[in-house]
Amino acid sequence: MDQPDEIYYEGMLIFCRIRKAAPGGYLVSAALISQPAFMYSSKIYEKDREVLARIESIDSEGVILRDASDELSGRRDSRKEGRGDQEEGPDILPAKKKERGIDLFPPPLAPAEKKAIRGKAKKCILADLASQTFTGCLTVENNRRKFRGGMLLYRGRAVGCVHTSQKRPQTESTPDSLETLIPLVPDAGSRISIHELPDEIVLPLASLFLGYPVRREDGYSALDYMEYICQWFSDNQQTAVLAVLFARAPATTLIFICRGVFTGAYIVDHSAYVLDLAKVKTLLGADREASTEVAILPDDLGPVLGYEIDC
Repeated sequence: MDQPDEIYYEGMLIFCRIRKAAPGGYLVSAALISQPAFMYSSKIYEKDREVLARIESIDSEGVILRDASDELSGRRDSRKEGRGDQEEGPDILPAKKKERGIDLFPPPLAPAEKKAIRGKAKKCILADLASQTFTGCLTVENNRRKFRGGMLLYRGRAVGCVHTSQKRPQTESTPDSLETLIPLVPDAGSRISIHELPDEIVLPLASLFLGYPVRREDGYSALDYMEYICQWFSDNQQTAVLAVLFARAPATTLIFICRGVFTGAYIVDHSAYVLDLAKVKTLLGADREASTEVAILPDDLGPVLGYEIDC
């Protein structure tokens, strides 16, 4: 199997394609799954029919799914009931997808690189990160005061920040979020963690907070638009982020472009990186209804990006 765990997870709804009938169901295929996949179903389908299915298990032998074609309308209705749009991410995200802002901050490339900050170190962590010209993420949660927050840091300065709480569920601008979050970081009840990230991820991600959105008036599919705009980024050495909302396999994906070069993608919904451009193109090509928005980091921001954090 071609590392389906980078893209898929148990319980996820995906579209698969019928290949042939088999006892109890069908052999099927799906993007980026190279080994056999089987879908349980009592319904009758013709070859090449696309069917909504739910993943039941993923292992080295293959993927087991169950027909979920009857769930589609019910799943959409359940999202409308009792949830509402309580939390929003930066404006660049597709309008149909409301993300918790903190979820936009990617994890470390290796899990062991995440470091918890405890005790007296909390009081000076921001000053330390500033003096160390740290590049990466700081995240903080406080169950007692019921807030979550995070800072995207580049050379010791904040190039992105979110801070949400029960009283302030909506994500605000980076300067406003910094103003309210910084005093809360040293709180005794705060759980703080930091992890480094490369410039090639941090700078494109900063486009969400410091960049400007690209106005679209085209009819391109997500894949066609990515290929078109990435050629322009390459020609002009631009740094940007593409935010893709997949229609068929619910997942928001951020595609990073740093100085005109693809540097990776991050699937927000299940905290997974995809570092292979061919795999990203396969995902986009498999969903003709996916929507895409773009934010570009301006060239005229100067050599010192972002905001001070040790104030």
